Amino acid sequence: MNNEEKILSILDTMVGQFGIMNDRLEKLEAGQANLEANMLELNHKVTNLEAGQLRLESAVAEHDADLEFIRGAVARIETDHGRKLDAVFDGYKQVYDTAVHIEKYLAARDGLYLSRLIPSM
Repeated sequence: MNNEEKILSILDTMVGQFGIMNDRLEKLEAGQANLEANMLELNHKVTNLEAGQLRLESAVAEHDADLEFIRGAVARIETDHGRKLDAVFDGYKQVYDTAVHIEKYLAARDGLYLSRLIPSM
């Protein structure tokens, strides 16, 4: 084998190696394109998640405001019902006191009438 043939053989080997390298480079480029597409999809999903989180935060804030309103309403109801119960119990006590007074009065009258009807008692 002379020098020229050696050079041609080396060049053929180099051409084969370049072909292999080109194939590998194309695979790398395809993989990179796939990774970029996946990255875009992930970015889109993250954007959707962030938008959903903002909606949730807004809803929670709205529920917090509703909860504060309900707490105020419950406090007003408790105060109002407390006053009404106090009035009911005051009325009940007045009725009871009046009934006791009437009962004592009637007992005294019954004793007076009985003493007039039956003097020996």
